[in-house]
Amino acid sequence: MSNRRNRFSRTLSRPATLPSPPSTTPSYNDKPSLSPHDRQGHDGGIPRESDRSERTVKQLELENARLKLKCNIKKLEFKNISLELENDRLGKKPCPQVDVDADISTPSISTVSTAFAKSRDESIDTSNARIKSLKQNVHNNDLVNDNTRLQDRNLQLETLIDEVRRIHREEKKALENDFQDKLAKLCHDHKHLFQTVQENHENSLQGLAQLRQANDQQHRTHEEDIQALRNDLAGSNTRVNELQTALGTQTDRIQTLKDEHERTLAEFRKLQLDDHRTVCAENAALQEIVTELTAGQAKAQNDIAALQVTQVQTDARVVALTRDLHNSQVIIIRLTDEATEFAGTVETLQTDVHGLGERTRQLEEAVERVENIVTSYDQRLINVESTLDRADEAVWLHILLRSNWRARPYQGSAASTTTGIEERRARKLCLVRKWNNGVVTDL
Repeated sequence: MSNRRNRFSRTLSRPATLPSPPSTTPSYNDKPSLSPHDRQGHDGGIPRESDRSERTVKQLELENARLKLKCNIKKLEFKNISLELENDRLGKKPCPQVDVDADISTPSISTVSTAFAKSRDESIDTSNARIKSLKQNVHNNDLVNDNTRLQDRNLQLETLIDEVRRIHREEKKALENDFQDKLAKLCHDHKHLFQTVQENHENSLQGLAQLRQANDQQHRTHEEDIQALRNDLAGSNTRVNELQTALGTQTDRIQTLKDEHERTLAEFRKLQLDDHRTVCAENAALQEIVTELTAGQAKAQNDIAALQVTQVQTDARVVALTRDLHNSQVIIIRLTDEATEFAGTVETLQTDVHGLGERTRQLEEAVERVENIVTSYDQRLINVESTLDRADEAVWLHILLRSNWRARPYQGSAASTTTGIEERRARKLCLVRKWNNGVVTDL
């Protein structure tokens, strides 16, 4: 037991050496791993030296704090181990041996417990003093080691910051050259684009003027055609009215002729009936005369001659009436044909009037389409003019940005923070808004 106590005391008397944690400090040749967000800034793709250096310093500070935390954890673990060993040693300390063969005046159990408690308190005080001295030594050694590591880390940080600044200066110079080249190319492209758009605009204006002239000429021609068709329609309506009047007159004439024909036919029938009755009466009289005139042959012959003359005259009158009746029928047929022709002419004229109305409607639709085409060309002209305005604004905006870049170059120091970037952007926006008739009003 005494040997083990001596070994433990020697162990406590030696300074404790903790195993050093794995070094996570970057070496001189190591380059910081920058994220794409660190490699590219927020103002048009220009990397910011202050942001990257601040992030690198923050990363190193976090790593340093992490190492200190690990050291504190190791210290606490060592303290726990020391306290466990001390408690183990104090808990297994043997009690004073009692001589069984001794005199009755041997100390009692209470005396022995008191002596044991006193010895235990002295051992605890001694152990606490040794633990306190050990803690002080460990703390001093940790401070020395931490100071050495921090000095090395500071040297590495200064070297790393110098390297980062050098890389930033090179990247800044390359980006400035690239930006100047791209800006010159962009200005040239916009100048060529402006010339092309201006030429296209002039050609569009010429084409539009020609198209307007052609549309006006076509519109006038359509108006003349419409006026001529309207005049023709008015003349056709007048002719239709005249034909309708003539048709009414012919209808009245046909009706008159029909009435005359009926009267002539009635008169002919009446005359024929009267002649028939007369002939019958004369035949009867002749029979009587023939019967009676047996004696007077001469007188009978004379009467027969007279009757024959009367018969001839009656036949001639019947033939004349028959001829008049035939002529009346021919006139009625001719008038009926003329009425049919008039009706066909009227129907043809009505069809022509309907066709003229349809043609007029088609011409009005054509005029409306021409007006829609003129309206669409006016809208296209407005769109071309707005495109030219936007092209002018884009060209002046790039010229303005270029003049602003040359007037206030990028500083590239740690003082260029996010606030400075926002101020430059606000200044550029104010310059754009102050642009008036090709004159930049600086703030």
